Parts: sequence; structure tokens; C-alpha cells
Amino acid sequence: MNISFDGKPVRIHVTSEFVVLADVAALEGLRPLLPRLSNTLHLDEQSTMGILNSSKSGFEVYVHKPKTIKNGLLDFTFYDLEEADEDSIGASVDTGSLILFDFAKISEVCSTVTWEAYDFALQDAGTSRFDDLTAKVGGPFFAIIHGDADADHCFHGDGKYRIKSQK
Repeated sequence: MNISFDGKPVRIHVTSEFVVLADVAALEGLRPLLPRLSNTLHLDEQSTMGILNSSKSGFEVYVHKPKTIKNGLLDFTFYDLEEADEDSIGASVDTGSLILFDFAKISEVCSTVTWEAYDFALQDAGTSRFDDLTAKVGGPFFAIIHGDADADHCFHGDGKYRIKSQK
């Protein structure tokens, strides 16, 4: 399953060397940048992050080169996150939810996981609407993680986060 409301691990397929961490609402601001991103698979993390953060969305996104991809899969939990200072790099979160996705699938994720589609999926008591989004993207190339204010990890929702360097 590629959505976690309760701290359970998520797993995404990764075909590129980078993953992107962002507030779900930040995807709206990334859509206008998609034409500029078509030739960026060869850039480093900082350059890619610079392009993504040039959107006027008001959100910062975080680009990470994972060290723990096994057979094209990345397992991820709340414990793989750390809080970031406001002046350091990280994904800014205002909605209490993060999306983690394969950079190579940015076009598919940004065009499929709209705020309206995400909100509609949240209204489902089960996961079938999230499963539909996953199918429209072409597979489990993204995961959505919801913060938990009462949990013993750092991801409580709103704030600024990045992926721990050893992940």
C-alpha cells in the first residue's frame, strides 16, 4: 500500500537516481515547470532541487539520492525523516501530508495527483481511490505519508522535513 495514515512503512518503485519529497499541495506549483524538467535526469540533487523550487507555489521540495534502493524498490517510514531548520533545505509542509515519488515519474505524478483527486481519495473509507491514482500514474511510483501529532517520530505534520542522509 502506498499510503500511510498510521506510521506503517510505504514502498515505492524507483527508476531514477532521485526521489522527491514534497507537500501534496506543492504538486500544483510543479506542473508549470514540467517542460523545463524533461532534460534534467542528468543533473545533481542541488540543481534539480533548484529547478523544482523555482515554482511560485510557496512550497519548498526536497530531492534526495537514496542509498537503500533494493531491486528498484525503496521502503520508507516516518523514521527516515528528520526535521529541517527553516533556513536549511527540506520539504515545507502545510497540509500535514507528504508525497514521496520517483523523480522520473514527476510528470505522471504531478498530472494525476491533483489536489482535487487527492481530496476525493481522502473521502473514501478504504483505499480504492488511492489505488486508482496509483494505477493512473502507471504503478507504485509514489507514496503519501500523513503526519501524526501524537507519534514518537519527528513527522508531526506541518513543518520542514528532509530524508535522513543514511537512507
